[in-house]
Amino acid sequence: MRKYALILFTLSSSCSIILQAQTPKIDSLLAVLEKCGDDTNKVKLLNELYGEFEERSSDAAFSYCRQALGLAARLQYKTGLSLSLKNMGKAFYNQGAYDSSLFYHLENLRIRESMGSTSGVIVAYNEIGNVYKRMGKVDMALEYFQKALALLDQKSNSHNLAVTLNNMGSIYRRKKKYDEALKYYQRTMEIFRITNDSQGLSICLNNMGNIYFETGNDSKALECHLKSLAIKEELGDKKGMAAAYANIAQVYAEAGQTQKAFDMFEKALALAREQRMKELAKEIYLARSELYAKLKRFELAYQDHIRYSAMKDTLLNEESSRQVNEMQTKYETEKKDKELIRKDAEITKQNAENRQRETERNAFIGGFVLMIALAYFIFRGYRQQRHAHAEISRQKDVIEEKQKEILDSIHYARRIQRAILPTTRYIERCLEKWR
Repeated sequence: MRKYALILFTLSSSCSIILQAQTPKIDSLLAVLEKCGDDTNKVKLLNELYGEFEERSSDAAFSYCRQALGLAARLQYKTGLSLSLKNMGKAFYNQGAYDSSLFYHLENLRIRESMGSTSGVIVAYNEIGNVYKRMGKVDMALEYFQKALALLDQKSNSHNLAVTLNNMGSIYRRKKKYDEALKYYQRTMEIFRITNDSQGLSICLNNMGNIYFETGNDSKALECHLKSLAIKEELGDKKGMAAAYANIAQVYAEAGQTQKAFDMFEKALALAREQRMKELAKEIYLARSELYAKLKRFELAYQDHIRYSAMKDTLLNEESSRQVNEMQTKYETEKKDKELIRKDAEITKQNAENRQRETERNAFIGGFVLMIALAYFIFRGYRQQRHAHAEISRQKDVIEEKQKEILDSIHYARRIQRAILPTTRYIERCLEKWR
């Protein structure tokens, strides 16, 4: 049965953590952090420090990420809260704590949905899909990758599209639907070429090489892995080079080119030791032991198998010690963070209820003010109408008074006239006498 390639995607950072000296960038960030107040800038700085320590010290990385998460929750800084949740999910993923990783990524998805951030939702879908993939829940992983793909512009050449297509390819590869997987990888590779993303192109070539290797097409597998190696060498990515050497050695071994296989295994092993990549070194010892056994060089096969077993035991002991030391810390961390997230959800709900009450209160006040204004205008209209009626009545009284005065004057004049002038009968009698 054909043995699969050693490196299926990229090495887990938990297998190659190196405690290195602090870089100038870390020193600079720490100097700024000391002077920074508890504000949104501090949340950003803490998340930056998480990124710097992610592959140097898991304890330091966790510490900075927890601080960022707590501060972002207190400030109700959603963007910072989302980034902190995503980083916590990544930290637990790197430690193999997939249930915890899933919890934080799902919380990040909730925040991003509440923010209406499509790009953030796409990233969260991909992170959740990767966790499910690592848990072996391939169909759940595919569901989330498809959700991410549905939100993306298929004609674009965005990084998010390339990542999602690459993830889809990895799922179809798991399902052994190799033709479908290659279609996704080829589209991914086109985007990486257009965007000049050398690292992404190298990873995609590695994935395609593994598919060709699994399907027995050694020449195409070798072509892809050699191209991937050339990019890693150009980038100076020693960890990537070690993985590429191991994959190429595996192809040579299956193709019967044993000397080339041993040469590549030696190069891979040298870099794995230099970079403290214990997991990769362990797998190289196992693969080389099997190749020696195939060539009936049993003493060398036995020696490599002893090295493999010793390294496996060492890694298991280291992992067990680390898990025991971190178990309580993780429990306390999750407990605190869940409480923070619960409080954040309660605050968000309370704020929504407050806004609703405020809206209702404003609507009531607005309606009441409108009613008062309407009553005022009605009352003013009524007063104006009463005033108009009173004015009309007053003017009518004045007119009537004037008319009365005029009539009285006329009557008075008539009485005077009657008093002064002789009557008609008196005049008639005088005329008769004169006749």
